[in-house]
Amino acid sequence: MIITLTTDFGYRDYFVGSMKGIILGINPQAQVVDISHEVEPYSVESAAYLIKSSYPYFPQGTIHVVVVDPEVGSTRRPILVEADNNFYVGPDNGVFSYIYGETKKIRMIHITSEEYVLKPSRQMMLGPTFHGRDVFAPVAAWLSKGISPVKFGQEIQDSIRLPLAEPRSGEEGVLEGKVIYIDRFGNLISNITQSHVSLLGSSPGEVELQIHVGGQRLPLKRYYAEGNCKEPCALINSCGHIEIFMYLGKAQQQLQASVGDPVLLTRSGKKR
Repeated sequence: MIITLTTDFGYRDYFVGSMKGIILGINPQAQVVDISHEVEPYSVESAAYLIKSSYPYFPQGTIHVVVVDPEVGSTRRPILVEADNNFYVGPDNGVFSYIYGETKKIRMIHITSEEYVLKPSRQMMLGPTFHGRDVFAPVAAWLSKGISPVKFGQEIQDSIRLPLAEPRSGEEGVLEGKVIYIDRFGNLISNITQSHVSLLGSSPGEVELQIHVGGQRLPLKRYYAEGNCKEPCALINSCGHIEIFMYLGKAQQQLQASVGDPVLLTRSGKKR
């Protein structure tokens, strides 16, 4: 059974290693795969994009643990989500928002059973600040051993969803989105996808489409090398999102951009 890990823990501290230790202690046959531990600290929105972009490439039945949890120890709920034969374990803070929107069959469980979480011992101290180790890792490990999702708690219908999945239509011929993730190359990923482009009555390969970020109009290219190393451009990336890039450079620095900044898709020639 595959268990993936996505966190904002980094690799400097013991956090990731201890989670893996808990998983392997419960199920030594588990195959643990790191998706990323370099999520921007506390950025639930960035983690949501990463798991959305990763899960389709894993076999069905994979268990995805996502721990970007700025409200750990508070009243926010730990949850287990079963969606189209895959499983997601993490905090109920909106990190699975894209999963909710992309799956047809879904069940959400509020993790309340103490039977499947870490027990305190002379060697292991527990506390309210590390649910990745004490709750999410053991739940994922027991799930990988065949424990039914219903054993972990009560089914819920009111999980938290972030207002990030859909851009909105503005004035005629304008689609208003935003930056939801910035990768290590300084590329800005927006929540405008290839499917949204049709709202403007045009295909993504047509030159009439323009991207507007930070007051600049950016041309839409097909691939990175088609861009310009002196100015930002845009393309449809490998996950189907409009991405702002600068060939052999960093669009983030050039545009002084941050997550949440507006991204507009318009037809060429429309004044902004």
